[in-house]
Amino acid sequence: MLNHVTGNLIDMAEQGQFDVIVHGCNCLNTMGSGIALEIRTRYPKAYDADTLATEQWKQPIAKLGNFSTYATIGKGNPFIIVNAYTQVNFAPRGVDHFEYESFYLIFQV
Repeated sequence: MLNHVTGNLIDMAEQGQFDVIVHGCNCLNTMGSGIALEIRTRYPKAYDADTLATEQWKQPIAKLGNFSTYATIGKGNPFIIVNAYTQVNFAPRGVDHFEYESFYLIFQV
């Protein structure tokens, strides 16, 4: 079942409204804008997991369709952050870089 809600996703997770955040990342280990930047800022270990995945897969494109996770026990209720690699690049801005096949592969697990 899909529920549409409005609010800050991370704040809502910290309040215990759900226990998993899956967010799309590029494969270049940046987490430099949007919700990825907020996750990197508030939960640096989620970025560390992204960096470890970059080292593990060696080539950025090898991350596409895969994911890394970081379980937080920080503020509030524990929840899991999933870095889902759904695009190779992030530039130029204004272009849809989302790789639909990668999204499908991620949710096959």
